[in-house]
Amino acid sequence: MRRAWPIYLLFPVAACAQPVCTAWIRAQRPPGATPTLTRILPEVHEVACGESSVEIRSAGTSLYQFGLLSNPVNPGNEIRDVRIVLPRQPTPESHAHTSLPPGPTGIFVNGVPIDNHLESDSFEGRNLWHYDLISERGVETGHSGMTPMLAKLLSDGSRHSPIIGFALDGYPIYGPWGYVDAKNGSVKRMRSGYRLRAIAERTTWPDGTKLTPGQYGPPVDSNNPLGTFSEDYEFVEGVGDLDNYNGRYAVTPEYPEGTYAYFVSTDSQGRLAFPYVLGTHYYGHLPTDDLATVRLGERAGLSFGASRADLQSDAQVTFVFDFAARALEYVHEKPIHLIVVSEDMSDFSHIHPERTAGESYRVAHTFEHGGHYRLYAEFTLPGEGPRVEAFDVHVAGPARRAIPLEVTSTSRQAPAGLAARLDTVTPIRAGVDQTLTFRLSSTVGLEPYLGAWGHFVLIENGMRNFIHAHPMASVGQVSEP
Repeated sequence: MRRAWPIYLLFPVAACAQPVCTAWIRAQRPPGATPTLTRILPEVHEVACGESSVEIRSAGTSLYQFGLLSNPVNPGNEIRDVRIVLPRQPTPESHAHTSLPPGPTGIFVNGVPIDNHLESDSFEGRNLWHYDLISERGVETGHSGMTPMLAKLLSDGSRHSPIIGFALDGYPIYGPWGYVDAKNGSVKRMRSGYRLRAIAERTTWPDGTKLTPGQYGPPVDSNNPLGTFSEDYEFVEGVGDLDNYNGRYAVTPEYPEGTYAYFVSTDSQGRLAFPYVLGTHYYGHLPTDDLATVRLGERAGLSFGASRADLQSDAQVTFVFDFAARALEYVHEKPIHLIVVSEDMSDFSHIHPERTAGESYRVAHTFEHGGHYRLYAEFTLPGEGPRVEAFDVHVAGPARRAIPLEVTSTSRQAPAGLAARLDTVTPIRAGVDQTLTFRLSSTVGLEPYLGAWGHFVLIENGMRNFIHAHPMASVGQVSEP
């Protein structure tokens, strides 16, 4: 038995069993190990093979590192409890393929999550141009680590590469070497079908989306050469051996009857090549949490729904926004700002749906009172300016006692003791640019929230018109109310 390289431990231990149940590097529990020690052991702690799914548990650490591929996007010192559930019998996606979300997209056989390095950091934090953290630029900024295990995996073309992990859709991920065809045992390096775009300016996305000038990426120059961002690449059919998901249907040692499989992609010099592990979407059907969604409204490129049709006060509901676009621009650090206002404007909430899987954004909310509410969803699609879409919902339950709407310039005392005063002297008129001045009793301890020193929401009586604005002045002065 060869032991010179840990990589040979990656082969399944039982050829007759499914690799998804056997191809894992198991943790070695020392005799008399305490529960605390067991929780932090490297490698895979538990593999629970059910009838339809397999659950993998680990602390997300390993002695057998894949270097660049397994560097965590957001490293931390806390102990992790990694739980990944994979389908035991993966199936191809028959409808729209799910795009890879930020965060884990699979798990390596050593129990380390496979992070989506291509969506973790973007230019100016706007979620439009995403840095390629595995490229040479990533290495220069600290994302380095060509371990002996990774080097061996990339260079060993003497045999078919081993399984190194599984994507969340359940399909296996192999190293870069695969069979030339199903009839002979010779192997070849699997080439990616992605290549750098021939662009001098970053004004469009690879799918042809034309961005607005405010959404353009930085110029293509020595500071940001081609390859700096994942959007600098495009998929071209026939350029490589792999499809746009970075895989192909193939016969492998573990799947002699054939399976769809992802492959690590490398260039002719044996270096990692874009997109490295997975493309921008999953090939297979991605299991979801099966949240039943009741559609409540449709807009251009947007479907709005909820986890229940009978909205009630004091009962949590999950709102769901499904977009046709691949991603939303982050404006003030969030993809969607959802303003929830009661008809009498006495109830107000500012919440933020977050992306879960594919193009779906969700947020949980509990209405404190019954009545009619309007939901204003603010978002920006690539290639478009900011949009506000309004949705009306009715909530069953006891209504709140009516609170008269007062317009005043006197001080309002917040629960924390901060007093605010509308200090606009000139009359406010429609159709005229107006500067609204608010004075605070103190700015001590005041910090930016969601990219602004303050957020102002103006809603017309009757809820027909809506404005969400932010202050332009500094906050260095303290005024007494």
